[in-house]
Amino acid sequence: MILYSFVMEVFYDMERLEQFEKMYAYIRQNHQETVEQLEKLMGENRQKTATFRQLTARKMKYEDMLALYELFGIQ
Repeated sequence: MILYSFVMEVFYDMERLEQFEKMYAYIRQNHQETVEQLEKLMGENRQKTATFRQLTARKMKYEDMLALYELFGIQ
């Protein structure tokens, strides 16, 4: 019974780690896409649009999240 409990705990930890890794990859991908959209809008001289401001806020949110991951050594 103890071995079963240990195996289940390890399985749960591995599953949880996989979830964190997926989330980290998702944040990195979305950050990159947001940066690319901002660069496109800047190239079109559309820095004063609502879309540009929303994307800027999103970019900052992703950067804050990535900084937290970095703070805890997750990269």
